[in-house]
Amino acid sequence: MKRILILFSLLLVLSCGEKKNKDNTEQKKDAAATENINNGNEITALGQSMIDDGKMDSEQNVDQAKIEQAKEAAKNGDVQAMLALSAFYYQSNEKEESKKWLEMAAEKGNNDAIRNLAIINREMGNEKEYLKWSEKYALNTNDKNMLAAIGGTYMNNKNLSEAKRWFERAYNAGEKRVDINIAQINANQNNMSEALKWYKRAAARGEKDANRGIGLIYFNQNRNTEAREYLKKAYNSGMKELSMPIAITYHKQNNMEEAKKWYAIAAANGDKDAKKNLAILNSAGSAKTNASNDPLFNSPIDKAPSLTGGTPNKTKTPTDDTNSTNIVKNGNNQNQGVTVDYTPQDKKSGNSDPNDMFNVDTN
Repeated sequence: MKRILILFSLLLVLSCGEKKNKDNTEQKKDAAATENINNGNEITALGQSMIDDGKMDSEQNVDQAKIEQAKEAAKNGDVQAMLALSAFYYQSNEKEESKKWLEMAAEKGNNDAIRNLAIINREMGNEKEYLKWSEKYALNTNDKNMLAAIGGTYMNNKNLSEAKRWFERAYNAGEKRVDINIAQINANQNNMSEALKWYKRAAARGEKDANRGIGLIYFNQNRNTEAREYLKKAYNSGMKELSMPIAITYHKQNNMEEAKKWYAIAAANGDKDAKKNLAILNSAGSAKTNASNDPLFNSPIDKAPSLTGGTPNKTKTPTDDTNSTNIVKNGNNQNQGVTVDYTPQDKKSGNSDPNDMFNVDTN
């Protein structure tokens, strides 16, 4: 049993405590103390004295005396009491009061408090404070998920330079899946050499959008053979709209049989310009035949592949919903059920999910 959960459980007491449970209660106190000692967790005298028996439920009553006791301990510098109080008030939907105790713990340098301050501010719609605390937490811990979530926030806000900076930090911290976001930002900033470098990393990782990005960059550079290689890979992964640029690459290289084949595919997929080009190529000797081998009708192609990133979901913006409320316990998050738009969340331990906050499980 982790120390935050222990202290939080101390703030509530069972509505009825019968004498016959006394022995079991004492045994559980001893077991909890032993477990925390084995885990290297320091237990305050207050915490040890306030351990209660059993699970908490909605029918339990609040013992105001114990809350006051916890407040007194917190004011005397007990960080675990501060965290327990913040969790109590969060569950009571008193977020301002919860923030007050988190800020006290954050001033003591507690990273769990810093992270939870980021998340509670996001839930309250205070993006400036969310970024302040999430950046502090990310820099303190090098948490790859939080680093990536910050990048996603800046990406949503169209601050691409900041987004790229945080995504690169996340990548260096081990979150390789943000390579596609870094590539897309470079493409939108017209830095095509960097975009290609990052797209190729993403492609090597199996990211199908990367093949589309590489293909379109080469297409717009008139590097038709190279473009076609990647566009076909993306097409084969399900991006059927790319049949049109594939056809155009053949058309520009005067390979009319392949051009007609791919125009027909594009036309079947609903591309009106492909249908027009196919009709022209099939009209032998037409006065409209393009002597330069350039298509008469060229469907618009992205000059820079559009961004597909996002911020933390519960969200997908910094202020959205979640049905899961988790607290960080000694640096470890307990629930990974929320995703981040920029890429699926890593569910491995050791890096927190930046969308979850308080967990009041008292098992």
